Formats: sequence, C-alpha cells, structure tokens
Amino acid sequence: MKKSRNDVKRQWRTSIARVKKGEYLSIGVPRPDNKGFVYRLGYGYLHELKQYHDDPLAIIKAIIANFPLSWTKEQARTKLDEIFKEKKETKKEVLERFKGYEVVEKLFDYFNIFNDCSPTKSTTLKDVVLQLIYQRIKNPISVFNTYKTAKKEKIDTHSKNSFYRSLDYIAKNKDEILRNLNAKICANTNRKIDVLWFDATTTYFETFSREGYKKPGYSKDGKFKEDQIVIGMATDENGIPLHYKIFPGNVADSNTLIPFMLEIADIYEVNSVTIIADKGMSVNRNIRFLESKNWKYIISYRMKAGSKQFKEYVLDEKDYINDGGLIYKTRDIASSYNKKRINGHFRRQIISFSQKRATKDKNNRDILIQNFTKKMNKDNLVSCDDLAGSKKYRFFKPINKGAFYELDIEKIQEDQKYDGYYVYETNRTDLSVKEVINLYSKQWQIESNFKTLKGKLSLRPMYLSTWNHIVGYICLCFISLVFLKLHHLHSKFKIRTDWKKQNHWA
Repeated sequence: MKKSRNDVKRQWRTSIARVKKGEYLSIGVPRPDNKGFVYRLGYGYLHELKQYHDDPLAIIKAIIANFPLSWTKEQARTKLDEIFKEKKETKKEVLERFKGYEVVEKLFDYFNIFNDCSPTKSTTLKDVVLQLIYQRIKNPISVFNTYKTAKKEKIDTHSKNSFYRSLDYIAKNKDEILRNLNAKICANTNRKIDVLWFDATTTYFETFSREGYKKPGYSKDGKFKEDQIVIGMATDENGIPLHYKIFPGNVADSNTLIPFMLEIADIYEVNSVTIIADKGMSVNRNIRFLESKNWKYIISYRMKAGSKQFKEYVLDEKDYINDGGLIYKTRDIASSYNKKRINGHFRRQIISFSQKRATKDKNNRDILIQNFTKKMNKDNLVSCDDLAGSKKYRFFKPINKGAFYELDIEKIQEDQKYDGYYVYETNRTDLSVKEVINLYSKQWQIESNFKTLKGKLSLRPMYLSTWNHIVGYICLCFISLVFLKLHHLHSKFKIRTDWKKQNHWA
C-alpha cells in the first residue's frame, strides 16, 4: 500500500527548478503536512555541482537527510558545504588538465594562511585564492583571465568580483598571512631567522594612473619610461622567502633597509639578527642603525667609491694571506659618523682576491664596452637617445652637454686595477674569514627569488588599477613563491618525513 504524503518522515528535502540556464537545486525544511516548505535555500545548478560529484543530487539528499529540522538556513549551508565540497571526487580528466593542483591545495590547507585574519562572510575566499595561487604557479595569467579560465573549466565557478575582493582581503591581512607562513615553516623545517639575506628590486606597471607607491625611478628592468615600485625581500639560509615590503618607486635601494628591518622586528618579534646585504646597502646610516640595535651584519663594501687611502690599502700586496687558495687580508676599524664622530662600535673589513672573480669582472666590463661600441657613429660617439635604457654608464662620459657620450678611457683603466678584489664589512668578529665569505655567498638565493618572482610567477608588468588590488596581488605572488621554494626544498632534501606523510605532498 502506497504511503500518503503525511505518512512520509519529515526531514530536509531537495527541490529542483527548471530554468533557462539549467536545473537549479534548493534544499529546505518541509511543512508539517510535507506540502511545500517552511523555508528553503538555493544551492546551485546541478551541472555546476557536478564538479564535486558525478551525481550531486543523490549525494546531497543523503547528506541533508540527517540535518535537524531546527537548523537555520545558514547552519544547513555551512554543514552541506563542509561535507559535500570537502569530499570532492578526483576525476581522471580533471587530474590530467590540472596537474599539480592537489599539491598546491595540500600546501594551502597545511599553511592555513588565513588563520587569525579578520573575519569574513565570504564563502568563496579559499576556493578563489587557491585558484589564483595554482594558476600563478602553473601558468601565470592575469586575475581576470584566471577567472575566465575557472569559469570555462567549471572549477568552483565564482563571480569575477569575488576574485578581486580576495585581493582586497589579502591586502588587509598581509602581516597576519606572513606570520602564518613563517610559523608553519619554523615548525617543520627548523627555520632560523637569526641570519637573513636582504636585497631590493623594482617592478613596473602597464598603467597610466599614478596611485599609491607607483613612481618613476631607476628601473632594474630597464623600463625607465614606466612607473614602478620597489620591493625589499629577506630570505632564510635555505633561500625560502621570509618577508617583503613595498616602497615607492623613487626610493633608492639604500633607503629600504632601515624601514624593512623595523617591520621585520615588529611582525616576527626579532631581537637578535645578522643581516647580509650587498653593497647597495653599504651606507653609513644603515651601518649605524644596525649597530644602534645591537644587530649584526655582513655587507659588501663599495670599494671603488672608497677613499684614495683605502684603495691604496687594497692594492698594497702587504699583509695578504693565502689560505688554501683564499687570498685575503683583514683590518678592524672604528665605526664613525661622517668619518669624525666615533660611536664605540667596531667593524672588520675583509679584502679578498680571486682570479676567477678577476676574469668575471673583466668580462662584465668588456660586454658593456662592446655594447657601447656597436652603437658608435663615425666619430666614435653614441647619442643620448641610443644610450637610453642602458643600466650602467660608468665607462662612458657625456659631451656636448649630454647630447652624446664617448668612452671614458681613464675610468676603464682605473676600473681594471680592482679586478678580482671584493670587500666585506662585518661586526661578526666571532666568525672566521671563510665563514663570513660563505655566508655572504648565499646572497645569490635572494637574487634567484627575484628572478622567479618576475619570471616564472610573472609579477611584472602589473595591470591592476586600485592600490589595494596591487598590494594583494604582490602578496599572492609572494605566497606562490614561498610554496614553490618550499616544495623544491622538500623534494631536494626530503625535509621531515613525518611532515610528508602527514600532508601527502611530494
């Protein structure tokens, strides 16, 4: 005997509405007589829900059958999302098209980057940011094209605005996100942040609005006609980025170190650190700042910009030691302000010589000279317009009020004297010369990070218009860079087998 409608157990039910776009699924609490609904909520089109399961209707019916009738719509949606979307079926064709997605997803889940961030009502934030990071690592395209790709492939399809809103949220919570990344890395790679490598670079925009920190300035990308920003970054000894900071595009490299280190100290509660940086940071105010904080440093010294007496000291063969092929000499000097006022601190200068470096210095100079001579006219001059975009002018001198340039033979001959020499300054007197040089030699890792950021992850050029979107986009690229570097390190050195088993990524 067929049961009447009133005899059917009262429980959460589904309903299907057939509309132009397709079959739309809702769930709701039926009335006591099981005719109609007390209330219901729309959940999505069946063809879109198939990205999670081949038969979404059957799965959802089974899930909501056990929902208490007392639950609100919000409670029901949250629980249904938790069960239905978290148990997404892995389809062979999806895995083929989106190789690596699961690796990025497991990294994303492990780092829990939004932990303790500001509350949000968004139910799409995680999915959208995960898609943006995955696309950035796999094949970087614009935010808008990432949205279009997701829509075309029907991967957790969300609105275009949700992609841009995610950038606003990331920008607002940047510091907390960076703290979360560091906390997880420290816990699972034995990361130490008592020694950091620092450098700065530039990145440019393909826009015409000058907003936020976008300013004209010296471009390391050779894009002198474009507005840009400066980005400072620090990495740990394994080359994994720790932190970054954005500066206006017209800020000199040497002016980035102090505010960067103050922010590092604030966000990560750093009390003791050794900062390693190249000669772009070798200015007196930076040294005095680090000394005032009782922080340590290893910074290469601007030898060719040094005093006549210092250059004579470098070229004087007296006191050089040959330690198994490492040729060097050292001296301790008192730190002073403007070469006058002593501040009670001392630093050690290490002057080293390498034939390999001498060859490299010569080759680098020859390339600049050869590029210049290729542009020469019959009078051995190069016009200002033809020289535009050149990054280094030190072997050329202007004539005719800067309309033309010619080779500066005196500067070339002076430069040749110092081929192979390199100078380090440090207050780490507890380290041997070899230890200082070995630590500094890891500076290439941060340069490699910048190359990855600009190349593989396509940080530049930026087409975003609002400043918050730019800030969020840079943070998104930084997160992607951390994921890439950490995964590479894990693969190379098999970090923490238990971590690998726990998180199932390799």
